[in-house]
Amino acid sequence: MKPAMNQISTMQATFEEDLPAYAAAGFEAIGLLEMKLPEDDNNNRRLLDRYGFEVSNCIVSVLSILPLQGVVLPKGDWKGIDFEGPKDTETRIRQICDAVRRLGPYKPSSVTVSFGSPDGFESARAAETALREGLRRIADVATKSGVRIAIEPIHPSIIHTLGQSIAETAHIIDDAGVADAVGILIDTWHSGDSPTLFEDIGAHGDRVIGLHVCDRAPAGDPNRLVPGTGASPTVEILGALRKLGYDTWADAELFSPHDVWLRPVEEAATIGFTAMNDVLKRSADFV
Repeated sequence: MKPAMNQISTMQATFEEDLPAYAAAGFEAIGLLEMKLPEDDNNNRRLLDRYGFEVSNCIVSVLSILPLQGVVLPKGDWKGIDFEGPKDTETRIRQICDAVRRLGPYKPSSVTVSFGSPDGFESARAAETALREGLRRIADVATKSGVRIAIEPIHPSIIHTLGQSIAETAHIIDDAGVADAVGILIDTWHSGDSPTLFEDIGAHGDRVIGLHVCDRAPAGDPNRLVPGTGASPTVEILGALRKLGYDTWADAELFSPHDVWLRPVEEAATIGFTAMNDVLKRSADFV
């Protein structure tokens, strides 16, 4: 298991500014944020090669297959991130497919999306049908693009979505018949307080193909903390996945408009690298 840095960790900086800062901190992989990528993909890949980066988990601009409405986040400057995105499901699916095609040549370890909300559909069955159809289309594009999709369960305090536990996410993937192309991403903030977390990891951890690592603050505080500094069982999650053979990138996701995003990008990258190495080192004791 190796540390990577997702670009959502440094929303105060551009793609071109992220690369030297992450490299100087010690990272060897970067999780791309589609909204930060300049249009010239050939030049982007040349820059990644210049700094010796592999590409870990990528976040696309449309965050879920079904629409999201009424996302609950703490007040802050979210730097232009569109958490809700288009209201039309068909538009969302097309844009996700386009993003997957674009990201294929970057050879990412995975591309993450979430399922989205059944709210607004005429019935739960209609929402589930739309989700399965969309997931199959995205999985087909991913397979043709040489990419694997990682579904991220989202915490219910943020919004009501389908697949809010690891087990439910695995069930929906199986029901859609796309397990060959679609795995699971565990976010230690979103899943860290699930009452069935370690039971779910034991049952489905072999399907985890991506990690976002940040910590939950104490109860009642919605802000996210640097890995290893909060209430999430981050070290235990990483250790449990190690036992199951997870051996790819673990992405620092310093999703912190009130702290890390206010710092110089070089300092933010160093904070991320130091924290990730600490939690990864401690997680080895669980193997």
